[in-house]
Amino acid sequence: MWRTLHELREWPEAGETPSHPGLAYSRWAPREMLLKEDNKQSAAARDAWLEALCRFGASRDYARAYARWRGSFRGPETAVFCVRAESRLLLGHGNPSPTEVGLTLHHTWGVPVLPGSSLKGLTASYVEATYGPVPEVIEDGREAFCGVEWRDRRPVRPPGAAYRRLFGAPDVDVGEQRFVSTQGEVIFHDALWVPNSVAPSKVLARDVLTVHQREYYSAKEDATPWPSDYDDPNPVAFLTVAPGNCFLVALEVAPGTPGGEALLLRARRYLHEALEAWGVGGKTAAGYGRFKVVSEQEATPVAESAKEAEGAARREIRFSPLALELKSWLEKLKAENVKQKPLFQRLEAEWQERLVTQDAKSLEGVERVLSKAFNFRNGDEQLRMEALLRVIRGVVG
Repeated sequence: MWRTLHELREWPEAGETPSHPGLAYSRWAPREMLLKEDNKQSAAARDAWLEALCRFGASRDYARAYARWRGSFRGPETAVFCVRAESRLLLGHGNPSPTEVGLTLHHTWGVPVLPGSSLKGLTASYVEATYGPVPEVIEDGREAFCGVEWRDRRPVRPPGAAYRRLFGAPDVDVGEQRFVSTQGEVIFHDALWVPNSVAPSKVLARDVLTVHQREYYSAKEDATPWPSDYDDPNPVAFLTVAPGNCFLVALEVAPGTPGGEALLLRARRYLHEALEAWGVGGKTAAGYGRFKVVSEQEATPVAESAKEAEGAARREIRFSPLALELKSWLEKLKAENVKQKPLFQRLEAEWQERLVTQDAKSLEGVERVLSKAFNFRNGDEQLRMEALLRVIRGVVG
């Protein structure tokens, strides 16, 4: 399916970044990466593809959708709070992906999201492990936080009263007594990404997982080689959510729930603790998925001063050695009174092929040099110059 979709259109084109990185990451990979005919070419295609995905910007309409969603949580039956990712986040790494490492992004908007099911499962595990009964220790109150006991995929013991109210319980038969299934009284909504909580280029980030013993893990059981230091490491690049992104967590109880406000506050405290102590998603043992609770003011869009600083950084032009060499070449020909059109023709003949094959670092400042050297108002030269600048912008990003 990935190759079929990709054959419909070559991507990424010059200057193009995906409007929905979730779709592009799961279904729109470069042909060279999928065919894997040349390892170097495949790695280069993968790197360029992931870099393009990291440059995405959320849709302008997302901020309005987020505001409507945020406004729906009012009153004593709801509780909301913001969390900020203190480390990288990897949710949905088992999802299908050409990189073999998936990532959960919002189905409609393509922004990061913390699924409510993940938050509920995390909280349930944390409550049972932290507040539930401890083997060989008798302590009052802990039985209420005991989770469901399973045997051969069948429930054999119902949960404690507090656990049941928070997370629900299945049907359980204990001897002749039957415990009827109940639904948890707390609703864990998806935690949506706070618009512009970080700069667009810092929403997603590349990461690398290196398999050092590839031959050992991929061999069949009857011919398993011993792992050694002579195997070739296999670095696999994939996408994660970068640190600093903020999410709005929303919990809710049904109106009229007895003791609903106290139950809501209890669920909120448990989820606070779980996100900070355990983290959510994959690779939490390596420090991924850790969060810190912050105020909504701290998680609001980037401050104007930060925007100005970012704009100033973008305006600061750095000239690579190639850009300085091109500038010197143009100044020399201008000193010889070579006019614009002949100068541009010489540029195409002597420099164009060299420019369009360079990487982003080598092209820093080249666009500024060309824009200052040529000032075509119309004509065929103007169109060819704009086409060349589009290629350069697409590489530099």
